Amino acid sequence: MNNKKVGILTFHMAHNYGAMLQAYALREKVEKLGYDSEVIDYRLEYIDQWSRIENYNFLIERFGVLKGNLKFIKRLLKFYYNPQNKAMKYHKFMLNDIGISQKCYRDKKELEKLTYDYYICGSDQIWNESLTGEFEDVYFCNFVKNDAIKIAYAASNGRNEIPKELYSKIGKLIKKFDYIGIRENGLSQYINNEYKVKAVNVLDPSLLLKSEEWGKIAVRPKDDKYLLIYAFDEDQLIYDYAKRIAKKRNLKIILLSSKNIDGMINVRNSTGPKEFLGLIKYAEVICTVSFHGTAFSIIFNKEYYCFPHKAYGCRTSSLQSLLGINRDIFSINDKLEPNINYETVNKKLEIEREKSVDFLRGALNEKCL
Repeated sequence: MNNKKVGILTFHMAHNYGAMLQAYALREKVEKLGYDSEVIDYRLEYIDQWSRIENYNFLIERFGVLKGNLKFIKRLLKFYYNPQNKAMKYHKFMLNDIGISQKCYRDKKELEKLTYDYYICGSDQIWNESLTGEFEDVYFCNFVKNDAIKIAYAASNGRNEIPKELYSKIGKLIKKFDYIGIRENGLSQYINNEYKVKAVNVLDPSLLLKSEEWGKIAVRPKDDKYLLIYAFDEDQLIYDYAKRIAKKRNLKIILLSSKNIDGMINVRNSTGPKEFLGLIKYAEVICTVSFHGTAFSIIFNKEYYCFPHKAYGCRTSSLQSLLGINRDIFSINDKLEPNINYETVNKKLEIEREKSVDFLRGALNEKCL
């Protein structure tokens, strides 16, 4: 084990499968490269707040609003502290699996006291100001006061360009990184061209681990012969398309969502990160709007259909383009072959995986990339 220490800054607190699993994967890979590392437990109030609102809205939907009703309060507390509750599963995964720092930080001034040898910012949409509530320069390592190496790994803003109002500010910050790895190819090209710095395209951390590594922590569901829908919006197309496939193939539909959708019976709204992996690993078919839904479908070599998000569809299209596949669905009449040539896809993925690991290894060894 190298005696130098690595601190990772990312979205590890968001109640989102992709956010938690990419944080787990990045630290896991850094550890396997021989470095003592931990995820810095930086709590961004805006994300904390949304996690609380999501849980509150779910509880209201499940139990109803009965202020002052003792029976309601007892049921709510019993539910919240139930180990089967989604929020509790997230919390348990964060504490036991991600490898977070002992101290929790809520203020940039506190971060200035840290003394890691390396700082890695990423992955996920850490540069998307709509997810952080406002522009957040912590995720550009702007608090680092010593001569530590600053690395952006698979950083993303969910777009292929920098908003005009942030162009100058981000330009100054991004040039302070010693190494820059960007998740979406379009954004890495944009940064190269606009800021004249070397930014390379790297894989999301979830793709750095192989299916066997993810399979070790996946919890197998009791269900079999099912189609999984992983969606977080109410676009009717994904549900109609999934129903058509399920009917034709005689599959049960499982919906992974925090919302109850009309006509959907098997709604899983208390699934934790490990159960999420199991639902994807053992599904017959997957329909998803999510980047990480797409990524894990590819990792586990599943038949999947992608319904690109209207605002952030570039994330899934960039990944699929890199691996030479296109599973996008835009209309109920779109048809794709169920079989995917994963022999070719896996070879391309392994090549890209090695490139990304080489980037990390080179940055941590402080070599010119």
